Amino acid sequence: MCVPSKAIPMSTGKSWHASEKVAGHQVAALIIPGIGSTAVLFAPRVIVQLAERDAWSVPLLTVLYGLAIITILVALHNRFPGKTPVQIAGELFGPPGRMIVGGLYAWFFLHLLAVSARQMGEFFTYSLLPRTPISVMIISMLALAVWVVRAGPETFTRLAPAWSCIVLVAAGAIILLTFQDLDFGRVIPVLSTAPRNLLQAATVTSSFFGQLILLAWYLPLLGGGKGEARWIYGGMVVLAAMMASLLVSAVALFGPAMPSNFTAPIFRVVREAQFGEFLTRLDVIFLAVWQGSFFFRLAFVLFPAASSLAETFNLKEYRSLVFPVAVFGVGLSLLLFTNVREVSEFISGPAVPYAALFQLALPLTLLLAAVALRKSDGKDA
Repeated sequence: MCVPSKAIPMSTGKSWHASEKVAGHQVAALIIPGIGSTAVLFAPRVIVQLAERDAWSVPLLTVLYGLAIITILVALHNRFPGKTPVQIAGELFGPPGRMIVGGLYAWFFLHLLAVSARQMGEFFTYSLLPRTPISVMIISMLALAVWVVRAGPETFTRLAPAWSCIVLVAAGAIILLTFQDLDFGRVIPVLSTAPRNLLQAATVTSSFFGQLILLAWYLPLLGGGKGEARWIYGGMVVLAAMMASLLVSAVALFGPAMPSNFTAPIFRVVREAQFGEFLTRLDVIFLAVWQGSFFFRLAFVLFPAASSLAETFNLKEYRSLVFPVAVFGVGLSLLLFTNVREVSEFISGPAVPYAALFQLALPLTLLLAAVALRKSDGKDA
C-alpha cells in the first residue's frame, strides 16, 4: 500500500468517468482508512463478545465475504470498463433499470454517510470533546469532505497511500507500546471457540467488509489497464491483518471477558499505551490519526453517494450534488440515532441483512443478468 503515486494526469473536471484517473494502489490504500476507521472502532466489541479469545480469527473469516464482493465487482468492471453498477443497470435494463438501481444505491450510500458521520461524531464527543455538540463535529468534518470531493476523487485518493502508511505505523505502535502488559495466555488455546460462534461473529461484522461495494464507483476511474484492479485484493488483506493484530492485543490486554461498557475496545488499548513512566497519554496522537482517517472515510462514501444520484438522472456532473447530499447526510445522522449504543445495535443487527442486499445481492444480480443476456460493454457478447 505504501508505494509512490504513479504519474497519472490530473483531470480537467469535465466528465468524471472520462477524465479523472486514479491508480490501483491508490484505491487499494483507500480501503484502510476508508473502511478501517470505523471497523477497528465498532466491530471489535461484538466480535469479542461472540468469539472471545478467538476474536482475531473473525476478520480473517470475513475476508471471504469481501473476496466474493471484490470478485463480482472486478468481473463487472472487466465486462463493462468505465461503468458503475448504475450505468451497467442502464445498459442491461434501459432507463427504468438505471433509475431503480441508481435510486437504491443513492439511498444506501446516503444512509451509510449518515451512519459514518454519526459514528465519527459520537467517538470524538466521547473521547476528546465531551462538551462540544455532536452536530458541530459532524458539520465541520463533512464540510471538509465536501470541499475535497468537489475537487475530484483524485484529490483524496492520491493522499491515500501515504495516509495508509501512517495508519499501519500507528497500529504497530499501539501493539508495541502495550506489549509489556499483554498476556498472550489469554489468547490460547487457539480456535477453542465453537465454530457456530465464530460464524455468527463473522456474519454480524460482514457489513464492514461489505462496504467494499463503494469501490464499484472507483474502479471506472482506474488508469493503466485491467490489472490495476488486482491491487484491491491486497488492500482488503492488509485491513484484515491489521484488525486481527489489534484484536489479539485487545484480548491479551483485557481478556476475552472484557467489560460490556467497552464500546470501542481498541481505543481502550490505545489509552493503555505508554513509553516507560514518563511518556503517557499518547492517545491524543492516535486520535489525530483517527480524525484524519475519518476524513478519508467521509470522502470515500460521499463521492459514490453523489455520483450514484447523478447517474440516476443521467447527469454529466456530480459536483453540484455533493453539497446537498452532505446536508441530507447531516440531517439523517442527527435524526436516526440518539446515542452511540443505538448506532452499535443497528450495525450488529438490522444493518447486516439490509446491507447485504446492496453489497452482495444487487451486484451479483447485475453480473448474472449480464451473463444471461450476453452483454458486455453495452454490446452483445
